[in-house]
Amino acid sequence: MKLDNTAMTFGGSALTVRKADVTEKKQKTMSDAYAEHSKLVFLFDASGSMSSKVVKDKYGATFTDQFIWTPEKLNEIGTTCAAVVQKIADIAIKSAMSGDEDDEDPGLTDFERLCLRLCRENMFAEPQTPTEDEIKERIVRNDLTAEFDILPTLGKRQEPPSRIDLVKQLAKAEINARFKKFPNARVAVVAFGGNTLTLFDDGDASQVDATIDQLNENGMSLDGAYGNNRIDNGDTNIMKAVSTGMDICRRKPSAVGVHHFILVTDGGAHTTLSGWVANMKASGVVLDYIHIGDCYVNDDVKSACEATGGEFMVCNTEKDIAEKFTLAATRLCLPPAPGK
Repeated sequence: MKLDNTAMTFGGSALTVRKADVTEKKQKTMSDAYAEHSKLVFLFDASGSMSSKVVKDKYGATFTDQFIWTPEKLNEIGTTCAAVVQKIADIAIKSAMSGDEDDEDPGLTDFERLCLRLCRENMFAEPQTPTEDEIKERIVRNDLTAEFDILPTLGKRQEPPSRIDLVKQLAKAEINARFKKFPNARVAVVAFGGNTLTLFDDGDASQVDATIDQLNENGMSLDGAYGNNRIDNGDTNIMKAVSTGMDICRRKPSAVGVHHFILVTDGGAHTTLSGWVANMKASGVVLDYIHIGDCYVNDDVKSACEATGGEFMVCNTEKDIAEKFTLAATRLCLPPAPGK
């Protein structure tokens, strides 16, 4: 049989399709394995600052519009804030000249002390006179409307959620969704403030809601007792939170060597986490950093996040927090590339 002039074409035949199918199947299987067997470790800030209200809702509308801000009240608050800032500055200058320690409360009235809270984003920051919009947002964020005699508008209104309440709601939804997709999902939940407490580690879906409900805006308590069963909510120890997460993964590691940490915090406490990057990568840790609020982003944590192949996200509104939390909880993580 002479084949010299016979056209034989294999391209586009079943052979090609079969090869693509095999490749696609292998890729899908590997992705599914990483998605199903990676360990997801939530590190939730339960410090006192997480009781702050979220100032904008899921549509981007500000909750400050739900209160009556009279020009007289805003002028009174603004004038008092400026006077308090000047008083603090004068005392600082006098103390520097005399060598005496600063007086943190130089005979302030109750109203002046309230205004001083609006002049600082935290107790350690230098006070600065806020703008009118900042006054409104800080009063709502810190739940001070009653203290300043700010009345709500008439009619139906939505109560601004606290940061920790929104995190609880999202955590329940995303962890339950993960168990629905992967019944044997590997999940751990760590609450932290000045110390840490592991709430959930390789438990089952039936325990999720009860576990997350233990978080509240005043820290977290398992049984109302103090000591080892309560989070110290006066501090934000991010280093301790990550260390606890790594200890969890050493004891009960992921079968595929991937440990996806999702750190949710509004704190900017000093850290040296970038010095742990080599160990984190060697342990297969991918760190996502979700920062709530528009100030005190921790650059050191941000660097560690990026170095491990994680995502850094800042969110200020209910919508932002929901979108970025879901994005972090559902994305596929691969082991971080080895460092040099």
